[in-house]
Amino acid sequence: MITRNNLMRLAVLLAAAGWMLPAQTQVSLGRQGKDYDFANAALTRPNRLGTALPASCQAGETFFLSTAEAGLNLYGCVAGVWTVLGDGGGSGQNFTVAFSAQTSRHITAAEHGFPNGSLGSACYESSGERVEGYGMRVDPATLDVDLQFPTPFTGTCVLIGAGAGAATGGTPSGAAGGDLTGTYPNPTLAATGVTAGMYGGATQIPQIQVDAKGRILAVTPVAVSGGTGGVSSVGLSLPAEFTVSGTPVTSAGTLAGAWVLQAAGKVLAAPAAAGGTPSFRALAQSDLPVMTGDAGTGGAQGAVPAPAAGDAAGGKFLKADGTWSLPAGGAGGTYTAGDGIQINAGLISVDPTVPAVVLNGSQSLVFGAIAQSSCATQNITAPGAAAGDRVVAGYPATLPDGLTGVMFVSATDTVTVRLCKITAGSADVTGLTFTYQIIRGR
Repeated sequence: MITRNNLMRLAVLLAAAGWMLPAQTQVSLGRQGKDYDFANAALTRPNRLGTALPASCQAGETFFLSTAEAGLNLYGCVAGVWTVLGDGGGSGQNFTVAFSAQTSRHITAAEHGFPNGSLGSACYESSGERVEGYGMRVDPATLDVDLQFPTPFTGTCVLIGAGAGAATGGTPSGAAGGDLTGTYPNPTLAATGVTAGMYGGATQIPQIQVDAKGRILAVTPVAVSGGTGGVSSVGLSLPAEFTVSGTPVTSAGTLAGAWVLQAAGKVLAAPAAAGGTPSFRALAQSDLPVMTGDAGTGGAQGAVPAPAAGDAAGGKFLKADGTWSLPAGGAGGTYTAGDGIQINAGLISVDPTVPAVVLNGSQSLVFGAIAQSSCATQNITAPGAAAGDRVVAGYPATLPDGLTGVMFVSATDTVTVRLCKITAGSADVTGLTFTYQIIRGR
């Protein structure tokens, strides 16, 4: 078995013997050593070292990035991509992202804001317990980050950035890009080519070209049509029916118009029976629409048709159909106004040959209790009774005191009896017989 002591003795012997070994100056520990303990070695460097991550790597390879913040220097190669190993004890700036029953989350570089790929992560359950066994991948080209969990995860993950210029409070450094130029921490907005200055004036207006980001790409002066383009005075002119005030306006003011006072009975209208400029004038016959007679659905209102010569002397009147006509029957006629009453040539007379008509009847009525200052009605069936007939009332002798009454024909074949209590207390009228007599004729 070759041990460290044996190797040392071998080296001393070879040196003492004066052997020359020009082709072998190093010892392969993989072939010549076993279980070597480097705890007491003066120097050990098991990883490659550099200021930038190599462009490519093989699975399992490690690299020590000397420019990263302490604790975030060690990277491992996973599927050809460098990934920081561990979170460096939580050093550097942080970016927090929440998970809600998710197995993955894509975080863009614009979202987390870290300027380089020196990133670590730590994830915690909602209860505060730290989670292990999840995956994190940083795209070296875009700096986008992907976090993946084997099962749906609810909690919080923290991205930890290393080095100056990390997100959330760090000071950025390096060259600026996009719409910015220069270097961080003091980049400037990239120029679009437009010359700084004032554009436009009394004879020109600026025509501005703007891109989708709102940046001014070009400004072109355009001459104002009409030379100076200034207006020194503005006036107002209205027809003679108006008065004008405040004119002209030379700097600031108000133009106002008002109606001119007119005589009573004037209207604003075009010339009578012709088209033209309107003016205030009196109404003319041609301004009024012609009356339309009733054709069964109602006529339109309008001017009343003038009567013809002799219509007034002939006793004519204006009918609903729009014509001047005599009343039905001409200048006179015979009209029957009722039994024994005649109208002849405008005279009313009584025909003595027509006998008077007398109708008698009675009926027991129930009014019930009638309170003070109240009235009650009951009807008696009276065959032959007609509206307008005179009724002679017959009241029962036992009618209670304090009641007044009236009888009248309220409808065909019906006599109505109304009783009213005019004194204190109430009166009960039940089962009393009331009689009536109707006299028609002379």
